[in-house]
Amino acid sequence: MPGAIIPIPLFTYILKDGSGCVFLQAGKDVFLPMFTSTEYAGLFRQREGQECLLVELKTKDDIRAFIEKPPSRSNAGTTDFRIMLDPIAPDTGDFTVFNREDLLNAIPSE
Repeated sequence: MPGAIIPIPLFTYILKDGSGCVFLQAGKDVFLPMFTSTEYAGLFRQREGQECLLVELKTKDDIRAFIEKPPSRSNAGTTDFRIMLDPIAPDTGDFTVFNREDLLNAIPSE
């Protein structure tokens, strides 16, 4: 998404036991939900009803490390995903999807 500027920190969820990320799946597509505020993250958690832990990614390096090797119970499928930013609206399509490199490029240098 050219021209997009994404504020940091970003937030995402891991499973309650810390063993992996919370991923979303639509057909064969896999998405890592990330949020620009704790408010948006909280709305997502309310709607999804999942027991999970919120993780704050405070720097661009934290975000890069997390999306390059997200926590996972297995290594299968952890490299073939896109990032869904602020997926909180009830209507499908009211969110932005990035591949990993585009997300990192949209975060200003520190």
